[in-house]
Amino acid sequence: MGADVSATDGQGNTALHLLVAPHKYGNPPSAGGTLSMMISKCPSTTINQTNQQGNSPLQLAARKHQWEAARLLLNAGADPLIPDSDRNSLLHHLAECLRQPDEKPRFRTSDPEEDLWPEFSGLLQRGLAINASNKEGETPIFHYVRALRSQPSLRGTLMDCLLAAGADVSILNNEGQSLLHVVAKIPVPQDRFGVLPKKLFVEAFTYLMELGLDPQHEDNKERTPVDIAAAYAHKDILALFKK
Repeated sequence: MGADVSATDGQGNTALHLLVAPHKYGNPPSAGGTLSMMISKCPSTTINQTNQQGNSPLQLAARKHQWEAARLLLNAGADPLIPDSDRNSLLHHLAECLRQPDEKPRFRTSDPEEDLWPEFSGLLQRGLAINASNKEGETPIFHYVRALRSQPSLRGTLMDCLLAAGADVSILNNEGQSLLHVVAKIPVPQDRFGVLPKKLFVEAFTYLMELGLDPQHEDNKERTPVDIAAAYAHKDILALFKK
């Protein structure tokens, strides 16, 4: 008798969950490897089965940014409309990984970034809402902006595409914070190798103001984006408001 491919471990993980969890079980197999074989052997009910944390294999793959595994699961019938245990949709996780199409690796040893916009737009066509909120009240564009340090600029083709797709930059999260708060809260990194674009944060802050966001809007704790910028030592942002 063969192994029961629908069996679960103590955390409710099926074999599919384990194969897309690289932090404990190594990198996911390639398209022609174990994952493809396991998907073909699993009953249809297993593909969307959730573990004790409330995540299906597809949601777990997305949380771990394992996009090849996610493609395999989607092609096998995994439901892309079900959010994960934090109410993040696939769009939230993809937004963290979107990169400008002409972006070059910042380190010579880095691999070129994968263009994930086709997957993002494809999921929009399949019915995922671009302004759906997670448990924190944040939409996918919050995740995109929070990954600013991985971008050459917030202003560009990808942001244009997000706006054209209906992304609402005026939404506030559960803390009453706007995207300006998000930019101001990103820690200024040590740029020993000179790979971060100069004025990256102040240009993003200015761009969002151009889109109509208020730098004096107070969050639930009466903190403005300018207050947050001061707390995180964004001197270039603070210089915008010096009289």
